[in-house]
Amino acid sequence: MKKDKVKKEKGSFKKTVNNNVYILKTIRKYSKWFIPLTALEATTHSIIIFLQHFWLLKVLIDCIQNKAPYTEILNYIVFVFVLVVIKYTIQYFYANYFKSKEAEKVYRGMRMTVYRKAVEIDIEKYDDPEFYNECVWSMNECAGQLEKTRFNIWRLFWNVTNILTTGVFIAVYNVWGLAFVALSFALNFWGNKKYNAHNYELDRELNPKYRKLDYMSRVFYLKDYVKELRLSNVRNKLSADYNETYGEISETVKKHSKWLMIWSFLTNYVFSVLLINGIYIVFLLYLAYKGEVTAGAVATLFLASRRLDDNLRGLSYTIPQFGQNSKYIEKMRTFLELTPDIVSPEKCAKIENGIGGFTLTNVSFAYPGNEQDTLKNISIDIKPGEKIAIVGHNGAGKTTLVNLLLRLYDPSEGEIIYAGNDIKNYDVEQYRSLFGVAFQDFQIFAGTVFDNIKMDVGETDTERFEEANRKSGFEEKLTSLADGGDTYLTREFGDGVELSGGEAQKLALSRIFYKDSKCIIMDEPSSALDPISEAHLNDTILNYAEGRTIIFISHRLSTTRVADRIFYMENGEIVESGSHDELMDLNGKYAYMFNLQAEEYRKGNEQS
Repeated sequence: MKKDKVKKEKGSFKKTVNNNVYILKTIRKYSKWFIPLTALEATTHSIIIFLQHFWLLKVLIDCIQNKAPYTEILNYIVFVFVLVVIKYTIQYFYANYFKSKEAEKVYRGMRMTVYRKAVEIDIEKYDDPEFYNECVWSMNECAGQLEKTRFNIWRLFWNVTNILTTGVFIAVYNVWGLAFVALSFALNFWGNKKYNAHNYELDRELNPKYRKLDYMSRVFYLKDYVKELRLSNVRNKLSADYNETYGEISETVKKHSKWLMIWSFLTNYVFSVLLINGIYIVFLLYLAYKGEVTAGAVATLFLASRRLDDNLRGLSYTIPQFGQNSKYIEKMRTFLELTPDIVSPEKCAKIENGIGGFTLTNVSFAYPGNEQDTLKNISIDIKPGEKIAIVGHNGAGKTTLVNLLLRLYDPSEGEIIYAGNDIKNYDVEQYRSLFGVAFQDFQIFAGTVFDNIKMDVGETDTERFEEANRKSGFEEKLTSLADGGDTYLTREFGDGVELSGGEAQKLALSRIFYKDSKCIIMDEPSSALDPISEAHLNDTILNYAEGRTIIFISHRLSTTRVADRIFYMENGEIVESGSHDELMDLNGKYAYMFNLQAEEYRKGNEQS
């Protein structure tokens, strides 16, 4: 048992060192002087403080007691004054120029690294709630952990320098002082380790509860939820959950607060104040009474012992902080060292300029953690320039099939061929650039109209921009905006314009038309459009897409009439395929669904 414990502690120590070395190397990538100058500033600051407040104090008291010449005292004062000027010069440069400038470089670089990783990793990772929590945590905490690391380094060098200077001073004038301080340090180190362990467990247990509180808080003020909150009693359920979660937080805090209080009292009072300020000062007064130390030595030894004790306590706090910080670094490191499964091969196949076709052979797919396949043995052939509709009820697997075509996921079984090559043989980004996609859950970004349509940096092609908006039907809304394409959308950061559902959907279509895509995928393209706009959209897509491959995913089966072929999906399988007329003649599931929608549409017209 003891051997296992020792082995575990050694492994934990090694991991702590490795994680902190990792974060230091990461910081160095963005600023090679950030940590060295942080350590230098802490060291010089400590040495000069010691000379100013301890060494000079002893010299002055002894000079006065021994009636030394005034010029001798003045020389000591001038010497220390010069050192103080140097200290404040270094400190001013570090705090007001170097630290802020270099810190910004480090934090910006680290955040961009995290953001790039978030875009790089496979989408299937986001289906894992635990991973999603780690991902969000890493994005939110990366700058904070870098600052904690910097501060821990500063405090480490500050503590160590103080310990060395005051330790040597005490050893020279009263070696017994080291024994008092060493005992205090050992007890404090043990106490802080216990305190930090309870504190970490408290943070770990509270984190998911605070995330739950944050969600419920956002629900009450986000625009997305205002209607449901006012038209239902879900607010009562949310309030009850909010109170219940607060109760769980209170119980968790109560469970740990007793031990946190005990260990805090022991470390901050019993192991330090009582031992050093009480017992040791009595011992020094006894030595002074016997004449074994001078008055200057008594005063400075007392101050030095307190300083040594404070810094040893600080070190006993700082060292465990490296261990505690290591646990957080471990989370961020795990995230940053993730290797995506969907990557480009070393030698990529060339994508020809022409439009290729797709062939899916025995394609099956299951989401991580699911025992059953979402897609089962799909085999279809899509010719270049063909217009395909994929239809079926919710959960049939339509969007999943499209996600595989986009290579956002890889099939569990089977293969997808584009232009004669397995899509895994192409460069991932180059392959995805073939597609223009309007997702059902598309997003409007907090930026200008230009930004939201071109979806990239650089100059906007004005002619192509205007043409895209004419095709999508967004031109009318754009002309009503005072600043045109420079109009800021959403109210995330100010007084921007909020688009209606139909307007936003037209803008999403403008993105497709602006991009010169070989294959267009429309995931519920007309769900927020009226029938007239829907008819206009269908005509526009057909005209624009001449020679391009189009894949519709739709619940409105009126859209499918324009398709060359229709695939009807159910439970992850294609159960019917053919043209609209062929499927209507078949009088199967597609025909039933189409006729049902047509009947509802006729009833709607009669009622209106």
